[in-house]
Amino acid sequence: MWWKVLCVIFGVTHVIGVGINPRIGFRRSFQEEQVPLMDVEDDSSILPLVDPYDGISYRLPNTTVPISYDIWISTDIHRGEFGFDGEVTIRFECIETTPELVLQYRTMTIDTVALFDANNNLIEEDVSWYQNETVEFLIITPSQQLIQGQEYLVNVKYNGSIRDDGLGIYRASYITPEGERRWLASTQFQATEGRRAFPSYDEPLHRSRFTISIRHHSSYIALSNMNAVEVVPEPESDYVLTKFAETLRMQSYLVAFTVSDFISTDNLTVVPPQRIFGKSASILNGEGEMALETSIRQMRIMEEYTGIDYKFPKMDQFACPNFAFGAMENSGLVLYREQFLLWDPILDRTRDQDNVITIIAHEFIHQWFGNLVSPAWWSYLWINEGFAALYEFFIPHVTYPDARYMDSFLIEYMHVALENDANPNVRAMTHYVEHPDRIEDLFDIVSYHKAGSVLHMMQNALGHETWRRGLQLFLDERQDNYTNSALLYAGIQLAVNEDIPNNTPDVHAIMSTWELQAGVPIVTVSRSGDVLNLQQTRFFYSNQSSASLWQIPINYVVRSNPNFNETTPDLWFAGSELEIRNRTAPKPWMPNDWIVVNVQQSGYYRINYDTELWSLLIEQLNSPEYHLIHLLNRGQLIDDSFNIARSGRITPDIPLDVMNYLERETDHIPWDSAQRALFLYNRWLLGTPVYDEFQDYVLKNVAAMYNKLGVNVIENEPRLDRYARQIAINLACLHGSAQCLDDTAEQLENFFNLQKTLHPDVVAQIYCNGIRRSGADVVEKMRNLLSSATRQTERNRIIAGLGCIEDPDILYDTLFMAILPGELSSAERSNVLTSPLNNGASSLLTLMDFIRLNYGGINSIAPNLVSSLCLAIAIRIPTEEMFETFVHLLSHLEINGAISSSTGDSLRISAQGILDWQGDNLDHIVLFFERQNKFQ
Repeated sequence: MWWKVLCVIFGVTHVIGVGINPRIGFRRSFQEEQVPLMDVEDDSSILPLVDPYDGISYRLPNTTVPISYDIWISTDIHRGEFGFDGEVTIRFECIETTPELVLQYRTMTIDTVALFDANNNLIEEDVSWYQNETVEFLIITPSQQLIQGQEYLVNVKYNGSIRDDGLGIYRASYITPEGERRWLASTQFQATEGRRAFPSYDEPLHRSRFTISIRHHSSYIALSNMNAVEVVPEPESDYVLTKFAETLRMQSYLVAFTVSDFISTDNLTVVPPQRIFGKSASILNGEGEMALETSIRQMRIMEEYTGIDYKFPKMDQFACPNFAFGAMENSGLVLYREQFLLWDPILDRTRDQDNVITIIAHEFIHQWFGNLVSPAWWSYLWINEGFAALYEFFIPHVTYPDARYMDSFLIEYMHVALENDANPNVRAMTHYVEHPDRIEDLFDIVSYHKAGSVLHMMQNALGHETWRRGLQLFLDERQDNYTNSALLYAGIQLAVNEDIPNNTPDVHAIMSTWELQAGVPIVTVSRSGDVLNLQQTRFFYSNQSSASLWQIPINYVVRSNPNFNETTPDLWFAGSELEIRNRTAPKPWMPNDWIVVNVQQSGYYRINYDTELWSLLIEQLNSPEYHLIHLLNRGQLIDDSFNIARSGRITPDIPLDVMNYLERETDHIPWDSAQRALFLYNRWLLGTPVYDEFQDYVLKNVAAMYNKLGVNVIENEPRLDRYARQIAINLACLHGSAQCLDDTAEQLENFFNLQKTLHPDVVAQIYCNGIRRSGADVVEKMRNLLSSATRQTERNRIIAGLGCIEDPDILYDTLFMAILPGELSSAERSNVLTSPLNNGASSLLTLMDFIRLNYGGINSIAPNLVSSLCLAIAIRIPTEEMFETFVHLLSHLEINGAISSSTGDSLRISAQGILDWQGDNLDHIVLFFERQNKFQ
C-alpha cells in the first residue's frame, strides 16, 4: 500500500514502540505444502504471545487452515443504496481435532451458517455460532467435532454496509459533466479490513484461492483480481452476475473488486494485458495514457530485474475518487486515489506526473514483495513496504535514467527517516503487535522511509548486482509462500557467499543491528596526525544516550583522490570506536585533505566531523571547485550539519558556513536540503537583531539559481530544475527580492487581466508570491477564482496563496472566509486559518487577533481547532514581545472556555521553545554574521 506521511517540516509525529522481543511469530501446528526454508530456523513456529500493549491475543488458533473461498456479493450501488448481501463458502482443512471453527469478521450481520463435508454433502444446516467482538472472532460450534486431517466447507450468509470511510467495501461518488452524481463501490482490505466484507482467515500467512461473483446492475461493470469469465443476465431484471476466474493462491487482504460505470484505456497485446480505468470524461480526455505507457515499461523492467514473471493474467488499475489511501497493490486489480493514476498534461504538475510514475512502481514491486512473497506476520511489514519504497524510485530511475529519481529518494525518503529516527520513542523496524489498530500504526515512516533507506544502504554495500542476484534467489525460493527477515537474509547471503568469498559480510548479523534496534547512528570523525578516529552512538536531538551499536558500512573520499563513484564499503564499523592509521588505510590521506564519509549518502547514518575537518570541507565548498564534492554529498553535508547543530553537537554557525557556498549552486538536491534548514532558521531568527542580515544571506545565496531559472517553465527542461525553480521563487520572494516580487506580481496580473495561462508547476508560487503585496482588487479576483474552481488541487493552491497576503487588514478580512457562510468545506476552512502561519511575524499577529475575537466560530469548524492553531503559533513565537501577546491570548481563551487551562499551560511551555533556542545559540549566529561582514 502506497502511503506517505504527511508531516510539517521538522514537526513529524512518531509511533511509540515498547521494549519487547520483536522476532515473535505464532504457532504453526500444521504442515504446509511449501518449499524448503533454506535451512533457516522458522521463527513463526514459536508459540503465540499476546499483544504487548493490552495482554490480549487477537490471532487465530490455527487449528484449521483455508484452502479456497467462493464469494458472492450483491449490490445496488448504482441507486446510491449502501447495503450489500454476501455469501461465502470456505473450504478448509482441520489440522487439529477441535470443537469449533474460528474465523475473523467485523461489522456485519450473520444470517445463517451451514457445514458440509469435503464432497459438499450437508452435515449441519443451522450451525450454532457466537461472536467475540473484542478479538473480532466468529466462533462456529457444530454439534460434532471437526476431525484432524478432514476437509470441510462452511457456508455463511450475511449482510453489511458499503461504508463511507474508505475501508472494507466502501462507496465513492463523482459528478458527471452533466451535473449528475454517480456512485461506485470499491474495496480496501489491507491490513485487517477484509473481515468487513466476508468472514475469513484474515491474517497474512494464510494463502487461498478465491472465486468471486458480483451481482450488480447491468449499466455498471464489475472488476476483480481475475478476468471475468461470464456475465450472466438475471431473468426478468436489469441485473447481471459477473463471475470471475479462480485466483492464484493469495492472502485475503489482496482480494479486490469494484462496481462502477467506468471505462478504460488499454493495451491488450502486451503480457500481461494492461487496462487503466477511470471516469469516462477523464479517460476520453487522455488522462490515463501516461499511466498506461509507464505501467507497461515498468512491468517489463520489474520482470527482468527479479527474473520472475508477473503471475496474474492481467493488470487492471482503477482510479477511484475519494480513495482513503494513496494506492493498494491487490493482485490483478490495483486501486489508486484518482490523482495518483490519472494525469492531465495541461492542468497537472510535474509533481503529479512523478507521483503517478513512482506510485505505480511502488504497487508493481508489491506484486513480488508482499504478494508473491508475503510476511509471516505484520511484524515484517517493513519487508513489503521497504522494498516498495526503495524501488518506487529505483525502477523509475531505470525506466527514465535521465530523470534522476534515485537522487530524489535521498531527499524524499532518507532525510525524512533520519529525522524521524532521532525521536527517542521511535520503534524498531520489526515490531510485534496484534491489535488491528496497532497493526495499522505499523504503516509509518519506519516501515516505508527507514526500511527503504536501510535496504538502499545494503544494496550499495553489497554491490548492485550481488544484491539483485540475492533477491532473485530469495524470490525464487520463497514464491507463493511467506517470509520473515531471516529467510530474506538467507537468500541474499547465497549471492554474497559467491561474489564476496573473502571477508564475506554476514547479512543476518549486519541487518539484525538495523532491523531490531530503534533509531539511527551518528558517526563522528576526527583526525589527529596520521590517525583517523571513528566513534558511533545513537543520534538524538535531545540530551539522551543509548548503548545501541550498528554494523555500519563505512566508505570515504579524500581531497587528494576525489573519486565519489564507488559506494561499496572500505570497511565495516561495528564497535563504539575505531582507529584507522594512514599507512594501512584503504584510502590514505594527505595532511591537509578534507575527508567525506558516506559516499553519495549511500549509508543510513549521520556523519559529524571535528572542527578542523568541518573547516576544510567548508573551505572546499566555498571555492570555485565546490563541485569536487559530489552533489549528493553536498546535500548530505547541509542536511547533516543542520540536524547535528539542532542536537547541540556543533554550533549553529557551522551549517550557515556550509550553506554559504550555495551562491554557486543551482542543483535541486543540495537546495532541497538547504530550504528546509533555511525555513527553520527563518522561523528562529525572525524579529532578532540579525534577521535583516539573515535575509541578505539568503538572497545572496539564492540569486544565481533564481537568475538561472526565473519564473517561466521551459519545455523539456530537467524535472529537477522545475523543483529547484519552486524553491528559488519561494525563498527569493519570502526574503524580499524586489525582482522576484515584481516577476510574480506581473505573472499574476497577466493571468487575471490578459488571461495568460500559468504553468501548473509554478501556479502555487505565483498565487502566493504574486499576491504578497497586492491590493484588495487582486485579492478579490483570487477569491472569485476560488468560487469558480472545481478541482480540489486548484482550490487548495488558491487558499494557500491567500495566506501569503502581507497587508494585515486585507489578511484579517480574508480570514473571515473560514467562519462566514459559504461554499467552503470544513477542511478548506481550516486551511484558510493555517495558510498564514509561515508568512512572517505580522501574519502571526493578525491570526492571533482573529482567534481572540472569533474563537467560537473557529471551534465550530472542527473540535479543538483553536488549540491546534495555538500550538502551530506557539512553535513559531520568535520574540519576547510576541510571547507576551500570545500569553494574553491564551489567558483570554481560557477565561472564555475556548481552551482548557491544562492546554494553555502546555502551549505556554511550547511557546518558549524558540526563545530558549535563541538563548543557547543566538550569540553564535551573531558572530557568524560579524565574520561575514568583515569579508564583504
